[in-house]
Parts: sequence; C-alpha cells; structure tokens
Amino acid sequence: MDEIQIDLTRFFELSIDMMCVAGVDGYFKHVNPAFEKTLGYSQAELLSKPFIDFVHSDDVAATLAELENLTAGISTNYFENRYRCRDGSYKWLEWTAYPVDDVFYAVARDITQQQQFQIALEESGKLFRTLLDTASVGIFIVDERGLISLFNVKAREMFGYDRLELIKASIEILLPDRSRHMHSKHRADYFANPSTRPMGQGFELYGRHKNGHEFPVEIGLSSVETSSGTFGIAFVIDISARKQFELEREKLIEDLEAFAHTVAHDLKSPLAVTVGLVDLLNSGYFDLSPDEQSENLVALDITARKMISIVDALLLLARVQTIDDIEREPLDMHLIMHEVLARLDQMIQEYEVEITLPVNWPTCVGYALWVEEVWINLLSNAIKYGGRPPIIQINAAMQDDGMIRYWVDDNGQGLTLKEQKRLFTPFTRLNQSQERGHGLGLSIVKRIVTKLGGQVGVKSKPNSGSLFYFTLPSENVD
Repeated sequence: MDEIQIDLTRFFELSIDMMCVAGVDGYFKHVNPAFEKTLGYSQAELLSKPFIDFVHSDDVAATLAELENLTAGISTNYFENRYRCRDGSYKWLEWTAYPVDDVFYAVARDITQQQQFQIALEESGKLFRTLLDTASVGIFIVDERGLISLFNVKAREMFGYDRLELIKASIEILLPDRSRHMHSKHRADYFANPSTRPMGQGFELYGRHKNGHEFPVEIGLSSVETSSGTFGIAFVIDISARKQFELEREKLIEDLEAFAHTVAHDLKSPLAVTVGLVDLLNSGYFDLSPDEQSENLVALDITARKMISIVDALLLLARVQTIDDIEREPLDMHLIMHEVLARLDQMIQEYEVEITLPVNWPTCVGYALWVEEVWINLLSNAIKYGGRPPIIQINAAMQDDGMIRYWVDDNGQGLTLKEQKRLFTPFTRLNQSQERGHGLGLSIVKRIVTKLGGQVGVKSKPNSGSLFYFTLPSENVD
C-alpha cells in the first residue's frame, strides 16, 4: 500500500493537468504544482481562501450551481469557468469532478487558448457575415451539385425569396425556364475547371424573380477549396437601371439626330424664302409698286413667324421631356378651349372651319398650359389636313376606368395603317413631298399627355376622316 500511495503522490505532483481535492466547505484541501504554475499562486494562498473567491464574477452563479450538483452526488463533466491569476488576468478552466463523501476529486485543464481561438473564430464569422450582408451585390455560394449553401441579404432581396426557401435550393430556380437545362451543363464544366471570370461573356444574362419577373444581370464567378469540397461563388448585379439608361441614351441620340434633320429641313425652306425676299427688297424695293412691296413684306412676316413657331414647338418638346414633376389641378376645359379658339381664330377664319363643341365638359386633372398646347396641335392639324371646308367635332366622355377621353374628329382624307404607326413619333413626317407634318406636333401631344398620366391615339381610315383622342385622369381618380 505504501508503494501505491507513493506512486499516487508522484502522479499527483507530476501531472501537467491541475488536480485537487476540495471540500464541501468550499476550500481546497490539496492542490498539485500545476495549480501553482497555471494560476501563479502559492499552495498556501490557494488553500487559505474559499475557491469561489478566485472565480470570475460572471461565472460565480454557474459555479455555485455546479457545486450543489456535486454535493448532491452528481459528478461534473466538462464544466467551464474562469479563474483569476495572481497577475490579475483570467484563465479558462475545464473541470471534471467526482464527489466522495464530504470531498470531491477534481481535474482542471487550461483551455484559455482554445477559448481565445473560438472567440476569434466567432468574431471572424461575424465579420464575414457583416461583410457579406453589407455587400452591394448579390452573393451566392453553391456546391458542386448546384445547391445553395450560403447567400447574402442583397441576393435574397434581389430575387424575392425567404431565407428558408433558398438554403439548399437549386441555383437553377433563379434562372428563366429556357436557361435552366443548359446551365446545369455549364455549371458542371465550371466545377471541372474553376476560375475567377465573368459568366456568359458575349451573352445577355437574365435572373428570374420569385414572382416570375425576369431582369438583366451581370455575374462574376469565383471558387474556394474547402475540406468539404469545391464551392462556387457567384457575384450577381441587377443591371436593369443601367439597361434602361442605355436605352434612354440610344433614344436620345436618335432624337438628337432626327432633331438636327428636322430643324435643317423645316427651317431651310422659310430661310430660303426669307433670304430671297430680303435680296429682292434690297435690290429692287423702290422699283416695286406699293402693293408688291406690301405683299413681299407680308410674305417675309409669315416666313419669320413660321420659323418662330418651329423653334417654339421644339422648345416645348424639350421642356416636356426634361421636367419630371408638374403640379396638377382640376381643369376648366371650357375656359381652356376658349383660349385655344382665340389663338387659332385667324386660321379658323381663313379656312372657314365649322366646329362643334360639347355642351358640358367633364372635369379632368392636369396642367392647363400644357393641355392648351395639346388642343392647339390637334385642332390645327384637323384644320390643315381636314376637308374643304374643314368640319370638326370636338367632344369628351367619361370612361369606365375613371379616365376622361377628349377627341377631335375631322372630315379629312384619313390615314392608312402604315401612316398611323408613324404618328406621335418626334421629328418625322408622314409624307415629305406633301408636307403632311403631323409628326412634330403629335410627338409633343404624346409626351405631354403621357407626362400627365394619360394616353393618346387615333382612329382613321383612308377617305373617312381621322379621330385623334387623348385621355386624362378625372378629378375623382386618386
């Protein structure tokens, strides 16, 4: 027995683990040198105080609860708490203890490094998650089977799915139906030779939202090797806004080219007339009779006013295109039409126009100055291209959708379907040789009405006249 006791004592003294005997009174009875080495206290210091005094204040409650279990005869396995060292620092200890009568035998192991590593790992995970979720692009991490392993908030918002709907789902659910079959092959090819590169170079790529809506995307690919295998990383950017901007830019370029053509064409003729008249007046003004002088001055005035009218129309078109928000209010259409007829009075008298107006006007919401220009364009076109004499009916009616339809019906020669398709397009004419210049005026009409929340259209047949209409919200529509 003495030899066994000696061996046990040596084992106790030489163990690199912290070994002790403690009593139910809360004091250490014996501690081995590993205690002194780990915590920095002498044996006397460790035995002189209740061991709970060495425990971190945040761990006291849990430690006392574990002592109650030991006192009740329940052994301790892998219990963790922090002990204060002599220099004021703390060590994480992992305990195993077994109760026998009024004492319990315990072994503690210093796990401070493991805890620090775990904390660092958790902090790294939080940092990674924060970086992932604050990224401005959608990020998906996919395994070789095409199953989604991880994604960020932007990705979820971009495609409209809940978290549980995406985790372990096939990446193909984010693609249009027409692309899914080929994508599985492309995915297999990528995992066979993973690299960092754009996806689908030379092709237009589309994503599919949960609601079925498709939108253009750009995708960058990367990969990472882990102990669990190779994972692909997709960085997804919704480029809908960019595509819209590119379309608007292309449209603007087309409009500018057509604008230059229209200005050159429309101003060339009156400018030529003006130059000719000025030359005539300069070279032979006093050789002309008073009537001839007057006729030439009137012609000069008319051509000058025509040029001013063209410039005013182009400026109005530009203003309507660039203004994003306009204050709308209920309109007195009777008053607006009064102003329109006053402005066109000379033209009405010249062409001997017959105009029929509605008795009552339903009240719409819009911007009076712009709506006046709409009527000016539609009515002046009906006069110029109507019958001889022009017979024009103007009317309005409430639609079932809460919009009010206004129209101008003329007795002109009408329009073919081909001509109707070219209407409302800026800087075009239906027939250059006959100067049937609906294009510029009607493009102004369309942009104004669209800006005010309505629509424009035409109903016409050759030799049956034309009915041009536009709609605006009634005052009762929210």
